[in-house]
Amino acid sequence: MAAELSSAIGISVEQVAREEWEMLILQELFASPVGNDIIFRGGTALRLCFSSPRFSDDLDFSELRAIPTDKFNGVIKAIDRKFPNITLSDLWSKRFTHLAEFKIREPWLPRPFKIKVEIRKGET
Repeated sequence: MAAELSSAIGISVEQVAREEWEMLILQELFASPVGNDIIFRGGTALRLCFSSPRFSDDLDFSELRAIPTDKFNGVIKAIDRKFPNITLSDLWSKRFTHLAEFKIREPWLPRPFKIKVEIRKGET
C-alpha cells in the first residue's frame, strides 16, 4: 500500500511512512494533557495542513501555556509505550525548548528513521 501511494503522489516510500507516523504522533500529542497548550507550526505543519511541497523531518510547536517538564516527559513516554515500532532516542528540556526524538522501525523499510518533536517555550 505504501509503495502504491508513493508512486501515485511521487514521494519515496520512506516519506510515506514518515508522514503516517507524523500524523499518529500529532494525534497522540493533541489528545494528550499538553494538547490544548501547543500550536503546530513549521515545515511539517505547512506540508500537512496546507499541502506545501516542503518536507520536514520534525514536528515543531510553540507553547500557548507553560508546560512543565514532567508533564511533557510523561506525554512523550506514553507515546513511546503505546507503539512497539517506536523507540525514544532523546528526551530533554532546556530553558527555551522541550525536545524528544523517536526512532521508528518499519519491517518493510531498509532502515529506521527519526522524528523529532520540539516545543519552543514562551513564544506566544
